[in-house]
Amino acid sequence: MTPAKTHHRINQSNFKRIAALVVTLSCIATCPTVVVAQIGSAEMLPAGQKESPYAGLTPDEALNKALEIVTKLEESERDPDENQDERTEYVETLEIVERVLEIDAFNKTAGYVKGRLFVLSGRPRAALPMIEEYVADAAGLNDWRAYRILGDLYAQSFPKHAVSKYRQAIELAENEPEPYIGLARAHLHLNNSQDAVEQAQHAIRLDKKGKATYQATLAKALMMDRKFEDAARASEAAVKMSEEKFSNNPTLKSVLIDLQGHYDLRLECVSALATLYPERADYIIDLARIWQDKADLERVVSYHQALVMIERAKTYPQLKVSAELLYEEARLNRLVSRDDKAMMALDQLLQLDPNHAAALELKKLIESEGRGLTEVSSTAISDIRE
Repeated sequence: MTPAKTHHRINQSNFKRIAALVVTLSCIATCPTVVVAQIGSAEMLPAGQKESPYAGLTPDEALNKALEIVTKLEESERDPDENQDERTEYVETLEIVERVLEIDAFNKTAGYVKGRLFVLSGRPRAALPMIEEYVADAAGLNDWRAYRILGDLYAQSFPKHAVSKYRQAIELAENEPEPYIGLARAHLHLNNSQDAVEQAQHAIRLDKKGKATYQATLAKALMMDRKFEDAARASEAAVKMSEEKFSNNPTLKSVLIDLQGHYDLRLECVSALATLYPERADYIIDLARIWQDKADLERVVSYHQALVMIERAKTYPQLKVSAELLYEEARLNRLVSRDDKAMMALDQLLQLDPNHAAALELKKLIESEGRGLTEVSSTAISDIRE
């Protein structure tokens, strides 16, 4: 998964905290044993704001914590537009790193963390020299993840260079699947189908999380190698794994987007088989069903896009929020299995219009099934639309 762009802004509410942090780090420059005293501590924060994860840490401890947080942000599949906590963690981590670099401009670990944050915010070119400097330094010489990230940055435009970075990562962490799948994708860019198949299979053997994207990469490699039946099986595995993940996490847009891509890949694989074996009716049936599943998924993706639009519009001060707008928000939330948010919108709506018949009916329907994530039947969807 590629994360959405996140921009760093220092707002007025944390200005005092940042100013205090600069003073603290200035003290560290002349007295390195001093703890980063009360960074983000409760007394420095506005009322109701959570304590910073960097409170009371030394510079080295703060950087280690920053590495943990940036890794978590990279692995997260939640939509940043829908997750205030992740936006806050990004901003706080970037602030900490920048202040450390103000005191020690040659701190390669701080530069490395900043580079990874730049990757998250869609600035890979700015990130590249920082991560290169880190692996050239003693601090990052044996960091397999840094080499894997470099491989990812080079893979699209310079796949040969990416191959060398992935191999360095493998030398340092031969049991980690990420460098192998990266290497497989680099070989795909180089049209080395057999190498791509071999590395993807290796990554799948090491994978303990059941990542559908690994199966998808294998399917692409097998297609390139003209092993269409094997490719179809791998693409089917990718779809099934994505569908299971979607059933457990129906609110994650990244999962929906992955599943959509895996449907497209499966269509490509089965279409190749239908062309190769025109006498096989089962391939035509498979294609028909995949098209139907893909259409259903695209409708759900559209629901999510409509919800994001409504939720953003509600932040505009000039918007006059109406009962009908709140009902549309509740209805869409219900359709994507976010009953908790649907109920919030309905409660707000019923404060404006306590006798709104459609809202009362929808609230009764949700309450009858219980709160939480539920599968919406076709009948229920029809009822909500009416």
